[in-house]
Amino acid sequence: AWTDTREEAAWLPSRQAHPGRAPASERIALARAALDLGPSPELEWSIRTTLGHLFLQSSQVDLATREFTRVVNGDPDSDVSMSARFGLAEGRRRQGRLVEARRHYDEVATVHPEHRRGRYALLLAGDCAAYLGDTTTAERRYRHLVEEFPTSVYVDDALYRWGVLLERAGRY
Repeated sequence: AWTDTREEAAWLPSRQAHPGRAPASERIALARAALDLGPSPELEWSIRTTLGHLFLQSSQVDLATREFTRVVNGDPDSDVSMSARFGLAEGRRRQGRLVEARRHYDEVATVHPEHRRGRYALLLAGDCAAYLGDTTTAERRYRHLVEEFPTSVYVDDALYRWGVLLERAGRY
């Protein structure tokens, strides 16, 4: 017989909150409702990561970074945490906190180098370094992406950005 537990009750609104056609505000309300039901920590981290991405989507960057930070601190070694870490990097970048953003992008790129998001994080870590004026680190990130992952969809972007750095430095 089917019995509803708090976990099962929280699961449905958490799934409905995932990106879809409904406005972000409706999906945020669903995610918050799922959290109010007191899900297990594992489901809570997933819901909070979804909520963080929804806040980013609706330009509520401070709320997004708060949710992502809770996940990263509460469940640091999980795949969900890596998604939250990428979201946290995005939020920090949007806040202009590029040193922190670069650190989080580097963490994602280090843990998931074979994953598309890891390669994108490597590219964005290079961008943060370039914006901070650390062209040596930026060049190193772009070179690593080009040499280690030559078939990545981000290679063209890395080559272009690397070329811009070389041109600006008079080394092209």
